[in-house]
Amino acid sequence: MHKHLIVAASVLVLAATNGPALAKWGCGAQGKGAQGRTWNFDTKAQASKGARDECTRAGGLRCHVIGCSANVDNETQADALWRPAAPDTVKCKGAGC
Repeated sequence: MHKHLIVAASVLVLAATNGPALAKWGCGAQGKGAQGRTWNFDTKAQASKGARDECTRAGGLRCHVIGCSANVDNETQADALWRPAAPDTVKCKGAGC
């Protein structure tokens, strides 16, 4: 009987490790002049911070999170959720900026 318990426990462990991966988090952030997107983060907090940081690194001012979602496992999914339809082509040039 002891062998049957070990076999049963082994099967359960294999089933747990071969199951689908947990969904990851992604967020989008936007600031004046830039955006940032993240995907495949373990937590919403990590994805949110990463999106704001990415926006800031891209030159955005006052970057803030515009949305977060679970099940954002790759860049294509993040782009579909938070990439603007048209690129931001308006750049301030001149003394009045």
